[in-house]
Amino acid sequence: MQKAYLSSLLVLSSSVFGVTFDTITLDKMLRPPVSGTRIEYSTLYPMVVTEHRKNGVLLTILDIKTVDQMLDEWANEKLKKHWIKKVKEAVGPAARGTGGLIPVIEIPVKFPRPIAGIFGEGGRLEIGGSQSITFGGSKNYTVEAVADPNVRQTWFPDLKMEQHLRVNVKGTVGEKLSVDVEHDSKAQSDIKNRIRLAYTGREDEIVQKVEAGDISLSLPSTQYSSVSGSHKGLFGIKTFSQVGPLNITTIASKEQGEASSEIYKGYGGRVESLAVEDYRYLQRRFYWMGEEEEIVDVEVFREVKNPTEGASYIRANTWIDPTDTSYYSELSYEAYFEQLERGEDYIFNPPNWIELAHQVGEAQALAVYYKTESGTEMGDTASSPLQLKLIKPDDRKPWHYIDDTTRVVHPTWEYEMKNFYNLGSENIIDTSISVTIWKKVPGASDTEVDENSNKPFLQLFGLDLNGDGRVDERWVQRSRYLTFPSPQPFFYLPSGERLPDPDSAIYYETNFNQITHKYYIVIEYQTSQPRISLPRMNIIEESEAVKVGEE
Repeated sequence: MQKAYLSSLLVLSSSVFGVTFDTITLDKMLRPPVSGTRIEYSTLYPMVVTEHRKNGVLLTILDIKTVDQMLDEWANEKLKKHWIKKVKEAVGPAARGTGGLIPVIEIPVKFPRPIAGIFGEGGRLEIGGSQSITFGGSKNYTVEAVADPNVRQTWFPDLKMEQHLRVNVKGTVGEKLSVDVEHDSKAQSDIKNRIRLAYTGREDEIVQKVEAGDISLSLPSTQYSSVSGSHKGLFGIKTFSQVGPLNITTIASKEQGEASSEIYKGYGGRVESLAVEDYRYLQRRFYWMGEEEEIVDVEVFREVKNPTEGASYIRANTWIDPTDTSYYSELSYEAYFEQLERGEDYIFNPPNWIELAHQVGEAQALAVYYKTESGTEMGDTASSPLQLKLIKPDDRKPWHYIDDTTRVVHPTWEYEMKNFYNLGSENIIDTSISVTIWKKVPGASDTEVDENSNKPFLQLFGLDLNGDGRVDERWVQRSRYLTFPSPQPFFYLPSGERLPDPDSAIYYETNFNQITHKYYIVIEYQTSQPRISLPRMNIIEESEAVKVGEE
């Protein structure tokens, strides 16, 4: 393999684009491109073999080309570099700096002396933008088996063309007048396109600046006027003048905008629907205080587990009946309590029950002091420790075992009201609430009618006294809860009679996974919209008007 042989084999005196391929040029053309690589020339065939060797050992063959291929590639590369060089020289550095096809336009026109005195001489404009044209088409062809014989079909597609033009023009006319124009053919409204002219005077001139077209106004607060603020979207003329120490701003404009209106109906909220099993009543929130007489004063206390040292907690003894401490004395309880704030932590509902703002803990005791209308006091808040009536023990168990074989319902178990169901949302429109009570029937479809009385369960449970198929408004508490007249609605009817097929286990079992419930409630309603989002952007300030009703 000898380089000299290749030199004698080729007619190196040939010239391509003014370059003679002598031995020196060939060396440059075949300079190894990779470290550790060398190029060998075959003495048998006019081929150039590029090998990669290390320490004289052949690692791989990088490339094999004929001499003609190699010369063509090299010549094309030289031509490309030569053409780019000539183009750069022809365009010049000023045009290359703008980066666009349209160069900066210098305005060499000399204005007449009166005009030149106002605007100055010369000027330049920079024009930029883009123009895109998109063609597209589609064609649906129906096979002859189902084609309409009266319609002639063609394979030529339906063509559509879409254009998008964006133009920006910035520059100066003379020394004092500047131009700023922006146009977009896809702008959502005309106010998105901008036209602005600005005249800037010299420091010693009265007229300092004049703006025309799309302008804005910003007014600061002054000693004599409290009006301030910023206004955009104006179209007109604004001037700034200076006469001695006096600065004058003059504006003549109109506010641009597009009128639009939207109609919203009061029932425009979402429609909600949920199914609630009969055992999913709200737990540990609502308590009857075990008093038939009307209560006129009440204080509520909640147990504090692991009280912090130094905190002002209250030590109290709790009893089933503070007026008779021998009554279930084994259930008396002594602990630290905190007094709850009425109106914030709980609500007292006359005549004799309370609603907690938050669910009391499973292992927290709840106790009260109250005074009835006749003057009977249940508890003593003046003693130390306090003497209170126990409403909920710290171990919430439905049964109390008197001995190993005898059990009774815990005397406080019935204090918890089990007839409140959460509607699952707020801002509910009261008149939109629809309630249906269903009973599961094994092997058949669920039913909403009691088979014994042939009444809908909604009416049987006392929620629909009018018989119109809708729940009476009195049983919807503050648009948040559905309340039943009976404290245990799926066990006892409002009359006190047992439900023909009761589901009493849900009231005396704390682990609902061990029972199979029989009833469920389907609730549907609409929610109102506290806020309305307008489907517009850049709304002009104070341009909105809201009308209610038929106005």
